[in-house]
Amino acid sequence: MFSFSSTRGACYFYGQISNSTSMWQPIDLTNKVNSVLIDNGTLRFNFSAWLGGTDNQDGCASVFLTFVSQTSQMIGSYIRIGPALATNRGNITSLIFEQANGFVSVGTRSMTLLVTMALLMTSPSFCISNQ
Repeated sequence: MFSFSSTRGACYFYGQISNSTSMWQPIDLTNKVNSVLIDNGTLRFNFSAWLGGTDNQDGCASVFLTFVSQTSQMIGSYIRIGPALATNRGNITSLIFEQANGFVSVGTRSMTLLVTMALLMTSPSFCISNQ
């Protein structure tokens, strides 16, 4: 059993022995953000996570951010951070900081965060921690 603790955030996720693992969270913005800021293209986002893996194994952990309209349609393309492949981590067990910044797409009323972890080796080799 592999044991690893993170001081990066309040949540730590570690993939298990399966080909892929995913989780998602919808975020309703209608009561949190003035829609005028979204619709005039001035609302910025800062999207980040600590992504990692084990030794020289290429587990593929990525996080996707999708902007969604009031009619539940995806607006524009998704934003992806990751994966933190072994070469990105210097072939050591570690977490590396990944980040994307930009403007929230005009017309957005909610967002969806999707975390995916794909097994590329024979043992779990990916992990994610929130900032």
